[in-house]
Amino acid sequence: MYANLWKNYYTTIVNVVFFLGFAIDRYFDPTSPYEGFDYNCKEDRLVDDIIKLFVSEIVLRFAYYVYWNIHLKIKHFYDPSFNWRTEFMLEDEFVWINVINLELWISMIVYPVMAWVCVVFIWLQARYLIYRLTKQKVQPLKASNDMSVGSLMLMYNTWTFIVVFAFFSSILFIKTPRFVFWSLETNTFDASMHCGPWLSNNMLSPTEEVQFFPDHATLLSRILLSVVAQLFLLLIPYMVGKSS
Repeated sequence: MYANLWKNYYTTIVNVVFFLGFAIDRYFDPTSPYEGFDYNCKEDRLVDDIIKLFVSEIVLRFAYYVYWNIHLKIKHFYDPSFNWRTEFMLEDEFVWINVINLELWISMIVYPVMAWVCVVFIWLQARYLIYRLTKQKVQPLKASNDMSVGSLMLMYNTWTFIVVFAFFSSILFIKTPRFVFWSLETNTFDASMHCGPWLSNNMLSPTEEVQFFPDHATLLSRILLSVVAQLFLLLIPYMVGKSS
């Protein structure tokens, strides 16, 4: 289980990280062409790309469930001695839940409606996994509460959080041009329209515009930034220690 867990996680998470890297690079690239653009703003294209990834993951996953369920039952039909209820693959389900949560979390920062989708989907998926474990599969043959396996799961949860944190940071702290509303009718920029709820044009980042922190020169800002930095410095060794 340990070996399958790390192989499944790294092969899956690398694909998602590459996807996010290309999507973010295209989002921040000012030379990215607008000709043939099907969206008014790059933000719209970023949201569309993430939602397409999320939907494709769900479709492929449940197609996988249905195919193997039918395949095993047909095999049992021709050979009654064959037990169609095979072992529940905990490592596979863990990795997929991590990845689908990652996609839901990163979509929330650019499309907040996905927060409600996340609640409903995770609840439904949890109910289905309970049914799958009790009705369609048998308990894992190897111990799933092994210390090494649990520590590895905690470490992978930490890496997933770091990927989400990096994505959020790029959206919230990097300055991007806002007056680039592309008119699909005229194939020109409409300077009277903004992309996103921000008023500055490549001058302030979202956190600076909403004044999440006071001015950097103030004493309060320095205290807040120091506290946040200290918390992160304490959090990192704590999470590493919990995972070891």
